[in-house]
Amino acid sequence: MNKQIRLGAAILGMSAIVAAAVYIVNPFESASNAIVPTSSQTYVGGDLHTLSAIGDQLFVTGHEAAGMSRDGGGSWTSIPTLSNADIMSWSQTADGLLVGGHEGLYKSTDHGATFTKTTFYGDVSDVHSIGAAGKMIYLGSPQVGLLASSDGGKTWKMRNKRIGQGFMGSMLVDPSNPLRLIAPDMQSGLVASSDGGLTWGTAGGPSGAMSVTWNPKNIKEIAAVGMGGGAVTNDGGQTWQAFSLPKGSSALAYGSNGKELYVASLVGTNAQIYTSTNLGKNWNMAPAMSQNPTDIATMDPRMPGMSGTATTPSSRPLSALIGIFGLGTSSVLLGASALRRRDRAKIISKKALRSGVKK
Repeated sequence: MNKQIRLGAAILGMSAIVAAAVYIVNPFESASNAIVPTSSQTYVGGDLHTLSAIGDQLFVTGHEAAGMSRDGGGSWTSIPTLSNADIMSWSQTADGLLVGGHEGLYKSTDHGATFTKTTFYGDVSDVHSIGAAGKMIYLGSPQVGLLASSDGGKTWKMRNKRIGQGFMGSMLVDPSNPLRLIAPDMQSGLVASSDGGLTWGTAGGPSGAMSVTWNPKNIKEIAAVGMGGGAVTNDGGQTWQAFSLPKGSSALAYGSNGKELYVASLVGTNAQIYTSTNLGKNWNMAPAMSQNPTDIATMDPRMPGMSGTATTPSSRPLSALIGIFGLGTSSVLLGASALRRRDRAKIISKKALRSGVKK
């Protein structure tokens, strides 16, 4: 009997160890802030540069790749013609899509399915910022400054040699007044011009601006993200309020309907899209999976507008561990019961043989 007790205790101990191991390393259990690749992510490389919403399409680019989504970031298609083009900015012109990067200027006339490289303004080959309204296009390059085209990119003229080198990301061009534009400047924050880029002034917003977008239904509503976090204005830039962003966010864009604000976050080497319908008060992973943003995204406490501490990894409740342990314990008890029945049968058999009774 002592042997049985020792055996049962050993099995029980092994069950506890196995239960704990399952509890710790179960690959199907993920914390709320763990990096878990999903179908809603797309590969961009080690850096994330741009996010753009054009019509019903989302475009996101990084150092090594570009992706396109037609379902709000739920699924993605890669754009092979932009592989390793290091795209930094997007714009929609009267003739199609125009994008710029470290490898030059690219154009698409098939809604972004394919792009071809185009030559412009001599030997300029580095484009960090671009913006357009109809046939009016502005281009920022660290090589020359600010260029402008009034014929859809067929010809270019120098607009400002002293500014534009620090621009990064897509510029905003007022469709009702193409002389008015806003640009993200890594050195000066957001800057604005009302004379087609000849003169500029500061426009507020976060420091080290990397991405800016405005609501196409109300261009006084502007959101931006930079090294100083995220900020939004409802009065065209006169006053700004900080707002929270999912961790790793570096680019944002309003949807064409003006109801959703999209933000792109770098997760490893993938881009993950989040959406908000209340100017960053809540964020949902695309496609929306929960109304509670802390269930799906870790907010960065370093971003302005955040309070408290970072979201901690969700822990499995004690009841789950007890349940797993209970399952192992039940197995041990059932096994011990079977052993006792077997031993009892042997004892009865031996007694029967000694008394001469045939079984």
